[in-house]
Amino acid sequence: MNAESVITFFENLYGLMIASQFGFGFGVLLLGKFLVEYYEWGIFEPPETRFQKSTNFFMKATVGGGPYFFNRFKKHNWFIAKLIYIITYFLAGILAIFFYYILFGVLEMIFLK
Repeated sequence: MNAESVITFFENLYGLMIASQFGFGFGVLLLGKFLVEYYEWGIFEPPETRFQKSTNFFMKATVGGGPYFFNRFKKHNWFIAKLIYIITYFLAGILAIFFYYILFGVLEMIFLK
């Protein structure tokens, strides 16, 4: 395995994580509480074993952003909560793309040149 294939692997992994976050976040935008309850069924509260802790980490890392922001904004009325949620996900998307270019630009500069 050379450096280029390792960087490509991490680029794909990062893209997968971001795509799953935004895909589930879009589902939460459309389906709301129904999808958040589905997410909460997959979380152990409180986690007691190593398996439960690793399951919680995986769920929060792959699809945890949407339910987190949904629960955070539900104190507002429905319209304002949806508007804040859309703005938050738009800004998070810009930040994720910005972070992508910085992170992998630096990795390519270090390992490929």
